[in-house]
Amino acid sequence: MRYAINLNLDYASHEHGQVKALFQRLRSDLIEAGFRQDGRLFTIELPEAEACGLARNVIEATSRQQGFGDIYAFVKEFYGFDFETANNLLLPPADNIGVVEMGELPDMECIDLKPPRDS
Repeated sequence: MRYAINLNLDYASHEHGQVKALFQRLRSDLIEAGFRQDGRLFTIELPEAEACGLARNVIEATSRQQGFGDIYAFVKEFYGFDFETANNLLLPPADNIGVVEMGELPDMECIDLKPPRDS
């Protein structure tokens, strides 16, 4: 199961350069731990409990190593979810997608776009 972690830092309440440096460090550490960055999410092929535990461990280890103090003071959102349950809102709703057989399309002409085979 692909599990996703959303980590959103609080840029509005802290100095931008410091938060950016923290995010770059966290990103690097999460990727080193086996996560893959998918846009603004970090995903991994692990069950929920293992993925969440690993993400927490990475955050805690980064906090200890980098001297950011209470790292959670910089965190605005930190949650996980089953990536398979995510809905891509750029796509039309699933009930608007269907399969239509070519014979069911009225007044439709089919053109073969494959190059002819040499005999």
